[in-house]
Amino acid sequence: MKQLGRPVCPYCGKKVNFIITWGLRRRGEYRCPRCQGISNVFLSGAASVSAFLAIAISGILLLCLIFLLQTPTWWSVLAVLAPYLVFYIISLFCVQLRKPVFRRTSASGGSRQSGTGRREENIDDTRVL
Repeated sequence: MKQLGRPVCPYCGKKVNFIITWGLRRRGEYRCPRCQGISNVFLSGAASVSAFLAIAISGILLLCLIFLLQTPTWWSVLAVLAPYLVFYIISLFCVQLRKPVFRRTSASGGSRQSGTGRREENIDDTRVL
């Protein structure tokens, strides 16, 4: 399964450390310290599936523990929180790095530039006195 695994730099193939991966989940770009290549950070589809499963399993456990146990115990809190802990560990393997896609603007659309490198603007010469 190609979706799960340690993130790998798309330029040099170096695997990213788990501690760095923990912070990468919230960032949009990653710069490889080895080759200085910039890559975009994506989460695989398995991340959203595992998040839904963690919520569902935790909810089912909560309902079962409420109805089956008359008095709350300390381990019931741990049992409800365990699926979220598993989700955070799995989410480290759902980070993917891809080369950025550069889109070119067409010559007919977008902003036109003059020979000096400045954008041509429509200037209205009417002045209010």
